[in-house]
Amino acid sequence: MASFDLHAWFRSLEPTDQWLMEWRAQHDLSIKEIAARSGLPRSVVAERLARIRERLVNEAWGTPPQA
Repeated sequence: MASFDLHAWFRSLEPTDQWLMEWRAQHDLSIKEIAARSGLPRSVVAERLARIRERLVNEAWGTPPQA
């Protein structure tokens, strides 16, 4: 299995997704707290974080994205 460059993967994210990940991981904020700080609806925050997680798993494990 090829090595996975997490830093390069993170830099490839859209800026909004980068700060969502930072707030979630580094500051241990809940979806509710992130939504309040960002002004985005909770459903949008949850959906974006779920897509980011799926993308990370797919790219780290070499699984092609599902249509």
